[in-house]
Amino acid sequence: MKVGGRRQLTIPPELAYGPAGSGHRLSGKTLVFIIDLLAVQVPPEVPTVEPATGPAPADLVIEDITIGDGDEAQPGGVVDVHYHGVEYDTNDVFDSSFARGDSVRFPLGRLIPGWQEGIPGMRVGGRRKLTVPPQLAYGPAGSGHPLGGKTLVFVIDLLGVG
Repeated sequence: MKVGGRRQLTIPPELAYGPAGSGHRLSGKTLVFIIDLLAVQVPPEVPTVEPATGPAPADLVIEDITIGDGDEAQPGGVVDVHYHGVEYDTNDVFDSSFARGDSVRFPLGRLIPGWQEGIPGMRVGGRRKLTVPPQLAYGPAGSGHPLGGKTLVFVIDLLGVG
């Protein structure tokens, strides 16, 4: 079906709520739905992160991939983002909202320090790569977090602020 299209679906009882007496008020009924396709949302493509070369940086590295033209993220503000995170040394993905197909909304003050420092100034519509050393991520090895002691790389799309 194409955007703007309309379909009628007629669903017999055996493919809906079962025969009469099955316990649902619509059991035994044929259901008719009229479906209008208003829009199609294409899931975002998962970004690729080139494998790192050389030693991990000691400080936060901020690289703008795309400069957005929307509202600017503010320190301590709330952001709506898609993100993709990999380990610097192995390039193994440890988390990705892109892969899940669901963006996330966070107050910056509740995120790792690397995000608290690396996202403000970014504009909606932008894509930024953050290379975050352990002290600005999950702390040193042995800190109790599985990513402790690791330098992390994030590709972040800023979808909204507020």
